Amino acid sequence: MDWSLLESLGNSAVDRAGEVARTGYRTSEGGQAGQVQVRWVGPRGSGARYQEQEQLQRCQAVLRSWGFETVEVRGPGGRRYLEVEAGLG
Repeated sequence: MDWSLLESLGNSAVDRAGEVARTGYRTSEGGQAGQVQVRWVGPRGSGARYQEQEQLQRCQAVLRSWGFETVEVRGPGGRRYLEVEAGLG
């Protein structure tokens, strides 16, 4: 599965120093094989944290319509992210 498809929903960008430069979705490997984490991130002071729940719910709806299995999780500091796996069908 090409998980980069997930970032087509609007990915975040990083600058030369590796700092987040644009608000958007960020994907990374999940804790289990075949799993991906999707986060809503933005530059410091962008307010991305306050958009997180709404944007992840939007992403979750799209991913489910594409047949992915998704679960919203609260991580360290109460930050939300999605755990995503390919659906069975």
